[in-house]
Amino acid sequence: MPTASVMNRLFALGFALNLVLADGALAVEPGREAPPLNITTWVKGKPVDLAAAKGHQVVVIEFWATWCPPCRTSIPHLTALQKQFKDVVIIGISDEELPVVKKFVNQMGDQMDYTVGVDADGKTMSTYMAEFMPRAPIPYAFIVDRQGVVAWAGSPVPGLGMDEVLAEVVAGKLTGATAQRRALAQQKLKEFLELADASNDDAKLGPLGQELEILDTEIGGIQPGRKFSALEARQRVKFDRLQNDYLMAVMAGNSSTNLDRLAQKLGAVAPQNFDLADFTEV
Repeated sequence: MPTASVMNRLFALGFALNLVLADGALAVEPGREAPPLNITTWVKGKPVDLAAAKGHQVVVIEFWATWCPPCRTSIPHLTALQKQFKDVVIIGISDEELPVVKKFVNQMGDQMDYTVGVDADGKTMSTYMAEFMPRAPIPYAFIVDRQGVVAWAGSPVPGLGMDEVLAEVVAGKLTGATAQRRALAQQKLKEFLELADASNDDAKLGPLGQELEILDTEIGGIQPGRKFSALEARQRVKFDRLQNDYLMAVMAGNSSTNLDRLAQKLGAVAPQNFDLADFTEV
């Protein structure tokens, strides 16, 4: 049987890969007006009307669930962001049963200190996450600027870019036009990562990587706060896959010889801050 450590690492790795390589495009993309919210019950905080917020407030709409481990990771971080940005309204929306959500929110107390709503009939989630349904990658968030336009969509998990974008939107530095260009660039980045994951075709990856590096400079970052490097991106895809191969080999009960071979490959492409010895102690 695989250890809890192996299962936790596989879960985290699978979640990250799904975010990077998820199929489909969002129905509500950056640069488009945010649709109204259809909330059945507001569990915590005051009801939010996007039309009323237009011209005054930035709104973060996050989809989550009580059973989702990454969602639980993002909850205290969203609380910290709500305290940091006083003129931002952060909303956590779940489509679970009201008693389940109420109990969870009450247990979290001040750790979950932002607005929470229940989307019992799933209308809001199906509108915002249509292309991902029925298996939406949660937690997932949308930042709506003061003009009521979606400026960004992605994971609110710490370290995946939302904080930097939120600061840009609050400061008025991210326009709808830039958001659209960034969304298109992120779609190209997804294509690049998928191609890098499927093959090592320099003839295709080279020009696309150069195009992405130019776009990254022009729009101030495909992923805000990070400078895109085609070489580093390709190495990261290979690194993530080798992590997965190693953990799957552990689960399958492979020999120490095979595990050592995979560990050597992993070490050869690992980033500087990666502790191979710690990783292989599963």
